Amino acid sequence: MRRPRHFSQRREESETLRSDAQSRHDELLESAGRVLEERTAEAEAAALEIRSSAESELEAATETAARELADARAEVERITESAESAAEELREAARTEGREMVDEARDLRRQMLQDAAEKARVGRQKVEAAKAARDAVVNAIRTAGRPPRRDPRRVGGERF
Repeated sequence: MRRPRHFSQRREESETLRSDAQSRHDELLESAGRVLEERTAEAEAAALEIRSSAESELEAATETAARELADARAEVERITESAESAAEELREAARTEGREMVDEARDLRRQMLQDAAEKARVGRQKVEAAKAARDAVVNAIRTAGRPPRRDPRRVGGERF
């Protein structure tokens, strides 16, 4: 038995929706990974720059005096802690943003799959209704018996 053409179209639409949802999901996951890598690299670069600056200050302080050396070391420590704290905050913000993007992608995929399932369910109901109507017509014809064989062009024995 051949399937009606609209059934295969519905199936194709459903597959297209599922495929689009999966593609969007993959794109969002990839984008979240890139954002996390970029933010981590930025934080590490900022920390490296701050550390480099602190080391330069330490060298200058060593040449000037022992007291200034102690002050410079304290400043280096403060800057390093601040940079690490800022870097951790950036990493955590990037992780949070990535998780949110993944959650959004999952929600979008879930909704698209639910929509596709609903369309498929409605399509099946329509097919079942059409089959039931067909069966009712067949049964009506069977119970009415076969009509006598007549030439539909004759009425009352005369041809028209």
